[in-house]
Amino acid sequence: MTNFQKYAVFQLVVTVSAALAYLILLVTTNVQAATAGFALLGVLGLGRVYFQHRKLQVEQDERDFYIRRKAGTIAFVVFWLCFVAWGVTVSLTYAAAATVPIAVVTPVVWIGAWLVYFVRSIAILALNARGA
Repeated sequence: MTNFQKYAVFQLVVTVSAALAYLILLVTTNVQAATAGFALLGVLGLGRVYFQHRKLQVEQDERDFYIRRKAGTIAFVVFWLCFVAWGVTVSLTYAAAATVPIAVVTPVVWIGAWLVYFVRSIAILALNARGA
C-alpha cells in the first residue's frame, strides 16, 4: 500500500469519526453546537506531516496523479448534486414562510466540506482497487 492509499484511508477514518461526533452531538445538544463535531476535520492537516515524502521513495507517479484528479472530480460532482438538491428541498419546504432558519443553513458548510473529503477518499481507494 502506497503513502497515497494510506493517506486516503487516514482521510476516511477522520471523516467517519467527524460524522460520528456530529451525530452524537446532534442527539445530545442542538444543531448549532453539534457542528463542533466537524472540528475533527482539522486532524486532516496532520496527515501531510505523517505521510510526507521520504528520501529514495517515489512520492507519486502518473497513475496517482490521474487518480487524484478523477477522485477530486467525482467528489465535487457529488457535492454539487447534493448542494443543489438541498437548495431545492429547502426552498420548497420553507416557501410559505419565506425565510429559512439559520439552524438549517449553518451545518451545510461543514457537511459540504465533510462530503468532499469523504467521497474523495472513497473514490481514491475504489480507483486504486480497480486499477484505474
